[in-house]
Amino acid sequence: MAPAAARKAIEARQAEWRACLESKGFTFHEELRLEGRLPLIRGRMFRIRGSRYWWKFNHGRTVPDGRIEVHCSGPFTKAGTPIQNATRCFWSDRVSKVARQVLNPKEAGQ
Repeated sequence: MAPAAARKAIEARQAEWRACLESKGFTFHEELRLEGRLPLIRGRMFRIRGSRYWWKFNHGRTVPDGRIEVHCSGPFTKAGTPIQNATRCFWSDRVSKVARQVLNPKEAGQ
């Protein structure tokens, strides 16, 4: 399969998966506005309560019961140096600090 065709197939599967979740009551967010904090947008670093490292926001998702999941990559140092390459999901109430700096997606490892 050619790279362009493979990419289109992956995008089609992702769109199908997202539509399935949306039909079950999930809502996707490219930007999250948490009370008392700067908005989380793609590439913005934030800290999680209980973790000493920083994470970079990818997207958010509201589950049918109303809670908000924060999907991110990391962990990173404050300067943006990757410590490990992982993708994680946390509940929004665990976000403790949001950095002002927003890295572009290439610097954000996304």
